[in-house]
Amino acid sequence: MGNGNAYKAHKTFLKQLQSKWNKSASEITVLDMGCGGGEFVVDLYNEGYNVFGYDLSIGTHQRTEEIKMLKTHIGNELADRIKLTDDERKIPFSSGSFDIIVSSAVLEHIKYVDDILFETHRVLREGGCLMASLPYKSSLMEQHIGIPLAHRFKQGRFRISYIQTLKRCEKKKAIRWDKYLAEGCYYRYRREIKKVGLKYFEACKSEVNLLREIDTIPKIFKLPLIPTICAYFYLDFLAFYK
Repeated sequence: MGNGNAYKAHKTFLKQLQSKWNKSASEITVLDMGCGGGEFVVDLYNEGYNVFGYDLSIGTHQRTEEIKMLKTHIGNELADRIKLTDDERKIPFSSGSFDIIVSSAVLEHIKYVDDILFETHRVLREGGCLMASLPYKSSLMEQHIGIPLAHRFKQGRFRISYIQTLKRCEKKKAIRWDKYLAEGCYYRYRREIKKVGLKYFEACKSEVNLLREIDTIPKIFKLPLIPTICAYFYLDFLAFYK
């Protein structure tokens, strides 16, 4: 599932909060956590939101090159709203800066999830919200590779063969995917994420109805009650309220 589908659901939730808060777009400050090339930052900026983003970048040289690419891709003004950092445990913004943080398919890549949830709480204003979409360890589909259960197997020969067979790819590519899952993904169960989040946030709620915004999900999964099951075994939207 691409981020574009998840971002559509995130935008729906943002507009729901905007209506609840009775604020204009320009009165709401948004952070796109793990913003990549800044597409969602551009989208929200064009709709009038005061939006910023940040992502990881390892090494000064790589960071300089990525900033150049951002400026070429989205222009200087918007690129200046995006920060790059090499510290996974810290969010490079001041405390109390944002009304809402959007995190689309990011938390499953964070090794130190306790630290980053503390940081999201720190940079949110009172009454703010972190909206995180993520798959769990219980998910039936490994969404980054696009094959079932690959994240449930241990790294090594069997998983490499499994990936190679289902993806119909060369062994070298299967080895890279195997390494990526082992070193770049940290799948957890919903109860683990909620337990950590509730150390810092007042409440945590699964906004399962947002799954109806995902175009790539079969229609049967959008029927009443089904999204609750689908959230646990496919993708969930967790709202943490400060």
